[in-house]
Amino acid sequence: MPEDIDDVGAELRRAVTRLYSRFLSERLDGEVTDAALFVLIHLDKQDRMSLTDLAEAARVTLGSMSQTVRRIEDLHYVTKTRGTEDRRKVAFTLTDAGRAAVAASRRHRRDWLNGRLAELSATERDDIARVAPFFSASPIPELEHHAPRRSPLDPPRQSIPQPPRGRDREHLPRFRARN
Repeated sequence: MPEDIDDVGAELRRAVTRLYSRFLSERLDGEVTDAALFVLIHLDKQDRMSLTDLAEAARVTLGSMSQTVRRIEDLHYVTKTRGTEDRRKVAFTLTDAGRAAVAASRRHRRDWLNGRLAELSATERDDIARVAPFFSASPIPELEHHAPRRSPLDPPRQSIPQPPRGRDREHLPRFRARN
């Protein structure tokens, strides 16, 4: 039985990976990058988000998210507003152009997937409809709050030890430059 599960798991991983890659590659001409589209979709769902919240949702650094947001801000897809009580707090919201970009991307990918499904027999579509709910339910709590950037079927990531920063570096030996 374990071999059967391993075989099914391997075949499922291959199929999901191929579908996911193909789905991501389906783009409109001039569409923004995947990272920018991720931000636009999140803002469409959440309405307003801080840079920190966006970076956490995408699981990227603040610097990386800052560059992504700056690019889509230059395209006039998002606007930046400062807090009324604390002017240091900044939130981003979608513009009408940003909403239109999200809608066009979703429509294009939906139409692509519907076209592929139309090529299948009614029995094959029924099979897909029967198993689809297993993939939309997330038994992994961390995936309930974040858009899955990885497949839930992937093995867990191992954390990489980070070098000490700031005051924690004081215990490290200091090196002098040689003349």
